[in-house]
Formats: sequence, C-alpha cells, structure tokens
Amino acid sequence: MPSTIQASAKSVESGFVPSCGTSANVDASGSDPAAMISGDSRAHVPPNYTTFLPGLQGTTYNDPQFGCPVTRITNAASDGNSPSRAEHHYYVPSALNQNDDRVIITDENGSVYVTDLSAHKVVSGGMTGYNATSAGASVYWGRAPGEAYTLYWKASDGKHNVLRKADTKSCTPSKRCSSLTVTTVYTSTCPAASFNGGNEDDLRVNIQSGHEFVGWDCNSGGNLTFSVLDVTAATMGATKTVNGRTWFDSYKIVSQPAPSTDMFFCWTNGGTGGYGNGYGNGFWCYSASTMSNQIQVTSNGQHANTVYDPAVNKSYLVMEQAGNDSTRNPCTGPVATGWEEMELGNSLNPHVCLLSYPTWYVQTHVSGGDHGLASLEVVSVAGVTPLLLNPNDTLDSNYTADWMSLYGEIILLGTSSKTVYRVADHRSRPNACGVGSGTQNYWAVPRSSLSIDSKYVVFDSNMARTGSAQQPCNSISNYTDVYMVAVRP
Repeated sequence: MPSTIQASAKSVESGFVPSCGTSANVDASGSDPAAMISGDSRAHVPPNYTTFLPGLQGTTYNDPQFGCPVTRITNAASDGNSPSRAEHHYYVPSALNQNDDRVIITDENGSVYVTDLSAHKVVSGGMTGYNATSAGASVYWGRAPGEAYTLYWKASDGKHNVLRKADTKSCTPSKRCSSLTVTTVYTSTCPAASFNGGNEDDLRVNIQSGHEFVGWDCNSGGNLTFSVLDVTAATMGATKTVNGRTWFDSYKIVSQPAPSTDMFFCWTNGGTGGYGNGYGNGFWCYSASTMSNQIQVTSNGQHANTVYDPAVNKSYLVMEQAGNDSTRNPCTGPVATGWEEMELGNSLNPHVCLLSYPTWYVQTHVSGGDHGLASLEVVSVAGVTPLLLNPNDTLDSNYTADWMSLYGEIILLGTSSKTVYRVADHRSRPNACGVGSGTQNYWAVPRSSLSIDSKYVVFDSNMARTGSAQQPCNSISNYTDVYMVAVRP
C-alpha cells in the first residue's frame, strides 16, 4: 500500500479514526480533566487474564474486548537470538515501514535486524558502523515516496559521524541480506564516535516540502551541539550549543503549520539537573532552520512525542505528565498525573490536560505521527495501591473491583478531536513469573510505536511467557515479544 506521506499537506488524511475498538471524548476544558464526558469510560477487565495465549508466531487473534486484530510477530524463544535477551523495538519513529510489511526489531543490547510480519529475517546484518543508541532508536525507515524499503542509520566513517542508507527491497526471508549496499548520505564535521549516547532520535517528513529531516547531535570538547539535518538536500541547519553538557535524553521533530516548510525541533534532558547557561529542565522547542524562537514547553522531561494534526493544521507535543511540573501542569486537583498536549508555535503555549490518572500510575511512552494521533500504553508496577498485581505478579483478590479505565491498554489520543481510542489489551505485566522489580519491570513496558500511516501500532508484551505452557517462566530473563494491532487496516 502506498504511503500517505507526500509533499503536500492535502495528502495527509485528516479526521483519522480507527475502525475497531471503543472511544470516548475527554473534557479538554480543564475543568474536570479526569472526565471522559461521552463514550466508553468503563473499566474493562481483560478476560482470562492469567491464562490467555496469543497464538503462535505469525498468527492473528481479535482482541477479546476491543475487537481489533492483533498479530504476534516474534517468538523470542526460537528466533535465533541469545536466550538471555528480550526482543523489543523501543519506540523508534516507526517500527513499521511505509508498506506496513516489514518491522525493525532490536534486542536488549541494541542489535538491529529487519523481519517480515512473521519475524522471518530479511536483514540480519550489514549496517556497518551502526551506532547503537537507546536500543535501536537511531535506525529509521525512509518516509519519502519511493523509500518504503530504505533504512537510514547513524554511523562513523572512522573520522566523522555520518548518515547512511541502504535499500532493502531485494532482501527476502529466502534470500536474507547479511550485508547491504550502503550509501553515505551526509558526512558531518563531528568527530567520530561522539554521538550523544542513550538518546531517542526522530526522522520525519515535512508535510509541506516533502523533505526528510533527522535530528543530529555532537558532543565534542565537553559541549553538546545539536541541529537538524535536511536529509533530502543533505544540508545541516542551524546549530545550538550547550556548554558543559555532553548528553540529553531525546529529541523530536515535526512539521510546522502550513505554509511553512520549516520543522519544530524539541529536546529534553529527561530528568533532573540543569543544563547550565540558563537552560532549565524539560522540553525546549525551536524553529529547526534557525534554532531560534526557543520556548521552554515544560519544566520536566517526561516521555513525549510530536504530532502534526492536518485537521487543524497545527503541531503538538503530547506528553506524559508525572505531576512534577508545578508551573505548567494542567492535570491538577485530586490527581496529578496523566497526559497533556501543548500546541507548538503558539505564543501562549496552551497546555491541555487530556486525561488524568492516580498517583500509582507510573509510566507510558508516546509515539507521534502526521495524522493527528499519538499512541500510548498504560502500565503500573506491581505491589502498589490499589492492588491489581501483587509483588509476584499474580492477580490480587480484589483486582476486578480496583481495575481502572484504560489500565493495561494500548490507546490512541486524537490531538484536535480530544478523543481517546481504546484498541487492545497489551497484557504485559511487570515482575513476570516472580522476577524482581528491576529489569523485568523495565522490559515489560509495551512501548507502543505508531506506524507511518497511523493504521497500525506495534507494541511489546510478555503475555506469551507469563504462566503459559508455550514459554515457561524460568527459561528466558527479560522476555518480551513484539505484536502489532491493526487499528484501521
């Protein structure tokens, strides 16, 4: 199927609505941010929570509650990787390519390969000099027309940091590519091996110009410099330098409203500690072409991503709000956690609380796109109040009474429609099989990834492992598999 991303804003579909699942409108006025004012606001307890099996690798089941088709892509126990590693994709810009038929898979150590939708490998190597940052977050699918099978990644030529690409169209499960014909797209002046480690990258197409853009950074001489590379023109934009700093957590880019052909560039440190030179914590957003008009969007650095909404020709930052942004948090009152959105490019920088959650709610990741939607997941650690899962991951006796709306679900948020779409139970549990509260808690987080055309969401889950005969509890630590829910195939 062709990509919907083209060189015109008119080609990006507006009013994009899933064809399965349930939905509810939220109170975006802020007067009652916890309220879903119409539609499905019920708590849905997943049926057969401890005994449900997702089926074999490559098979599809319909979610028992929401009806959306869910395909199991991997089986970490038999896919030929080290049995001590989890399989996951993190929330790369899009785990799926334009044609929705190939997916980037990474393991716990950041090794990257490409598979079809049954985890048959089509690329098992060949990304020479690949820079493994944040479990594959620096590997991207091309988004321009004709690049459905093009991979981009950051690497080093031994002297400088470079952007490379390779066309994987000829790679198939029966003719797997162990090496690739590689083209260097851009060579920077940044010294080799000086990429910012641990960050979460972004590659997006500008809706108005059709050019592809990727975030770029360099830590050299104890200072951090970042900018945006126009991949299509192979030109670097303006730079911004933060002295005395060598890393940050993530950056996101997104189209500015028409008729501009510029991009917004947003970055965050993702935690505590100032940047010096007047830079505080949180997300800062700029005009990517000039690195000017900077504005501190938030004062903390929670999980977030950017969304272009063609229905209203606006760009947004959708953010997990953990309650510690006291100066800008619109999710206030009896609860102080949830999701908020901020309209980028507006001098008033309006914050809207989309949904609020109790304080035990701990984590979600956000994947953005160009159709006015963001995908998220709702998780919590075990052993917290209200008790849903006890510290050994068995269901608490009162879990059905305590279960809350949206808990344990993959959801979509509409930025301009202020609608939440509930599409699947991810069934991934922390402390799986009694494993302690450390790594299994972390790798069990689903980390949703919205497809380029917004028709699919890829996510992680340990549902095939936990308590099932398919995958005994003690065989693999940090176990996860990759799944794909079709929200509008």
